[in-house]
Amino acid sequence: MNEQNENVRERIFAAADELYAANQRLSFPTVDAVRKKAKVNMNDASTGMKEWRRAQSTCAHVMAAPLPNDLQSQGVAVLAQFWDEANRQATASLLAAQSGWAAERHESDELARQMAAAYDAQAAELASTLEECSQLRYVIEGLRSERQALAEKLAITTRDHDEVQRLLDESTMKAKEENKRADGLQQAADHARADTIQVRGEIDAVRKAHAEQLERVRNECGQELEKERARSERERQRYEELAIRATAEAAHLRGKLEALESLNVASPGRAAGRRTDAGALQQESNR
Repeated sequence: MNEQNENVRERIFAAADELYAANQRLSFPTVDAVRKKAKVNMNDASTGMKEWRRAQSTCAHVMAAPLPNDLQSQGVAVLAQFWDEANRQATASLLAAQSGWAAERHESDELARQMAAAYDAQAAELASTLEECSQLRYVIEGLRSERQALAEKLAITTRDHDEVQRLLDESTMKAKEENKRADGLQQAADHARADTIQVRGEIDAVRKAHAEQLERVRNECGQELEKERARSERERQRYEELAIRATAEAAHLRGKLEALESLNVASPGRAAGRRTDAGALQQESNR
């Protein structure tokens, strides 16, 4: 027996002795209990428990009975009694040995039963463990799927947010450009002559209306962006169309204003017709 097997045997004997003592030596411990306490495999536990049980049992021996004292003095007369006594003691020893053999066979059967029960218990534990592993594997797969779905939703949300932010930045940039253009028109109107004050006032009114309209459209666009992303694109297009129309109208009015100024310079006698032209410009602006 090598050192490792001896160590296993000592652990089995120690565990069996401890369990046997804890049970007040009323019954031998089971193989499964010893296996769990000694932390050995089933084969080593079975072999070790067989040795431990044999060590706990006392083998029966046929003992030679001493010659009774009364026969020593009586001699041949009591030889029959001696023979009967010897037979009785021999029979008693034989019965004791048979009882020991039966007890050992019973212990072997009990040991086999315990081993079968322990193997069944181990098989049930293994099946339960495999079932738990299968359930855990299913749960892990579900968590992986949920994580993938959440990652995809997060990517879509991030992409939508970036698109909305880009559209908002473009709208803000275009609004600033339109304000700059309106400021340029205002500066050009400020340099006009005194006889075009009424026309300049009309241009200022148009510019104010245009600025208010731009501000209203921008506010509406911002609100619609917060409520619904789909409306953002339509409002942005509408805003661009209004800005283009307003720019075209402002350019058209400016061209007419410059034409009126040219007419005033070329023909002062036509000053009376300036108001008529201004009225026409007002009608066009209203359209």
